[in-house]
Parts: sequence; structure tokens; C-alpha cells
Amino acid sequence: MSNWSRLEEIIKWADMSVHSFAMRIGLNRSENLYQIKRGRNGISLDLANRIVRCFPEINLNWILTGEGYMLNSEPVCYETSNKGIPFFSGELTEVITSFKEMEPHSYIKLPVISDCDLALTISGDSMSPEIDSGSILLLKEVDAGYIDFGERYLVVTDKCIVVRDVQPVEGRRKKLSLVPVNREKYDTMTVSTSKIKHLFLVRGVITIKA
Repeated sequence: MSNWSRLEEIIKWADMSVHSFAMRIGLNRSENLYQIKRGRNGISLDLANRIVRCFPEINLNWILTGEGYMLNSEPVCYETSNKGIPFFSGELTEVITSFKEMEPHSYIKLPVISDCDLALTISGDSMSPEIDSGSILLLKEVDAGYIDFGERYLVVTDKCIVVRDVQPVEGRRKKLSLVPVNREKYDTMTVSTSKIKHLFLVRGVITIKA
């Protein structure tokens, strides 16, 4: 298998887009991976180690050489992987703007998602029925300059904090459409990338049943 074929297999196994995968393993941009797809770069040891740190199931030697199997034969003990995703309770604006200086209320440990920056409870029905009010969002802070269109984000501007599906605005390179799921009650918003103060990729949602 080629370098890109192995990477592509891992990305499909993780059920992520190339951009989201790049963000998850700590790359600033997905272009690093596309250089491998174009045959200009190989898989470096640093890249392989980044992948294994996020996905301990993956065989390091297979990533580098293609020999053996993609998944390790030994089970992974996630209890020793890390402390978990920090969960913050409190007023949304305060949490979003100050979570790096705050003490988490608790930690959430999941076997698949472990590299999020924070988890918090969201209210409102703009993304209903896909995200119910009271659900817990698992968030990864990302650079607004490298948005993966079609993904779901928590978007922070001076005027609002919203969870929306982000799409490009045709013919306007620096404008974004923020699309709700509940379109009967909420309109699509348009925002300039320069107005975004913080941007978080929604890596997962935990639905709380009453």
C-alpha cells in the first residue's frame, strides 16, 4: 500500500474528513496530508507518532512500512491514556472565553474521542432534532482560517455564540453561512471570518435522556 493509501484507510476507519483528522492529530492544516497524497512527502515518524497518540489502536510499524496489520492485536486500555475531556459547567460565555484558566467541574472519558479541549452543556433548539437542548458538546478549538465546510462548529463572535453547520458563501471567500438544523424557527446567518473570535469543531454530542 502507498503512504496515502494507508493514511486514507486510517481516516476512513476513524470516520473523519481529512481536515478534521488533521486537526485531531494536532496539525495546523490538512495541506500537510494532501502533500502525501500528491506524492511529494512520505509519512514521517513525527506524523506516525501523532496518529498513534490519538489512536492507540493503530500499529505504528504498519503506518510507517505497511507491514503487518493496521490495528494492534493487543487491546488498548484507555484508562491510562489520559485524564479525560474537561467538562465545564456555568454560564456559556464565561466558559467559552475563559475555560483555559478555569478548573473543570469533572472529566469525561470516552474510548474513541479523547483529544477535545472541553465539554459543556448547550441549550436551545436551533440544531434540533439532531442536538437536543441539554446535550453535552465535545469541542476541539480550531483555527478559523482552516474550516472544513460541512462540519458542525460552535462559533463565537462579539454578537453571538451559536452551534451551526458551516458552509461557504458562493462568490464571497471570507464569508461563511451558519446553517441551523431547525430551519422552521431559525434563519441561516452570514458572518465574516474576521468577526470570529473563537471556533470549536463539534467532535461529538452526548444526549442526556430525561
